[in-house]
Amino acid sequence: PPSPPILRALAIAYLVQGQLQESCGLGDRLLHLAKASQNDLLYVEAHYVLGVSFFWMGKFFCAREQLEHAISFYRPDKHHSHVALYSQDAGVICLIRLSYLLGYLGQPEAAAIKCKEALKLAEQLGHPFSLAYALNFATWLHHDCRDWQGARALNEKAAALSREQRLGFLKPMGEIFQGVYLSQDGEFETGISLIRGALDEYEATGQNLYRPYARSLLAQVYEKAREYKHALTALDEALSLAKRSGLHFWDGALYRLKGEFLLQEGEQDSAESEALFTKAVKVSQEQGAISLELLAAISLSRLCLSLKGSKKKAQAAERLKKIVGFFNEGCETKDLKEAKTLLNQLSKNSISIQQEKKSRA
Repeated sequence: PPSPPILRALAIAYLVQGQLQESCGLGDRLLHLAKASQNDLLYVEAHYVLGVSFFWMGKFFCAREQLEHAISFYRPDKHHSHVALYSQDAGVICLIRLSYLLGYLGQPEAAAIKCKEALKLAEQLGHPFSLAYALNFATWLHHDCRDWQGARALNEKAAALSREQRLGFLKPMGEIFQGVYLSQDGEFETGISLIRGALDEYEATGQNLYRPYARSLLAQVYEKAREYKHALTALDEALSLAKRSGLHFWDGALYRLKGEFLLQEGEQDSAESEALFTKAVKVSQEQGAISLELLAAISLSRLCLSLKGSKKKAQAAERLKKIVGFFNEGCETKDLKEAKTLLNQLSKNSISIQQEKKSRA
C-alpha cells in the first residue's frame, strides 16, 4: 500500500484540479492511518487535507473544525519533518487558511490575529514556499476586507518571492493582483492584459482552485473599465466552473457581482438582479459565510431603496439589521459601516413613507 506522503501528495494533486470528493476520500484514509499509528505529524496533514477540501466546497464550518484540529496537533519542533515529507510547513499553511476562513465567518479581528501569527511563524521558519503561500492568502484576506494598501504591500512581497523561487501557481496569482492594482490606478488596459496572461499561465498547469476567485477579480476590473459584457462573461465562466467542479467557496460573491453588473449595464430589468442578490444571500447563509451574506444583503437593500413601495424596503431593512446583529467584532470595517449607513437610509425612507400616508389620510 502507498505510504502516507504518497497518499497526501495524491490528495493534493486531486485537490488542485478541483476533484474535491477524491481529495476528501484520501484525507479520510490519512486520518484512519493517523489514528492507527497515533502519529501527530500525520494527524496534522490529514486534517489539513480535509480542511482545505471542505473550504473549497463551501463547507466552512466543517473546514474550520478540521483546520483547528490540524493546528492542535502541530508542533514547531516537527517543522523539518513536515518540510522534508510534505514540502511545506503545515503550521503556517493551516494558520493562514484558518485566518482567511474566519474572514468568511464574520470574524475579521480574529482573522487578522491568525494572519499575523501565520506570517510571524513563516518568517521565523524561513521556508520560502510556506512564506509565499502565507503572503498570498494574507493578500486575499486584506483585499476582501478592502484594505487595498495592505493587500498591495503583501502581494508585492508574495510576487517577488514567487518569482525569485519560481513557485509555480503562486506566481500567476501575484500577477493577477498586480493587474488589479494597476487598474485601481487607472491603467485598465495594462492591468487587464496582465491578469489575462497570468490566468492563462495558471490554467495551463491544469489547476482549478483559484479560477473562480481570479475570474471574479478580472470581472471587477472589466466593470471598472465599463466593459460590462466582458465582466459578465468572466463571471459566467466562474459560475460554470464552480457548478462543474464543486468549487462553491465563492458562489455568494459571484451571484452578487453578476447582479451588480447587470444593473450597471443598464439593459436588464432590476428583477433579475434582485433574484441574484436574493440567491447570493441564501447561498451565503446556508454556507455560514456571513461576510458574503452581508455584502449580498447590502446590494439587495440598496436596490430595494431605489424601488417604489415600502414593503420590499421594510423587508430589506429587517434582513440587513439581522445580519449586522450577527457580528460581534469588526464594527469599524468598511462593510459594516456601509451596512449601518444603509440601515439609517432605509429607516428614514420608511418614516417619510409613513408620514406621507398619514398626510394623505
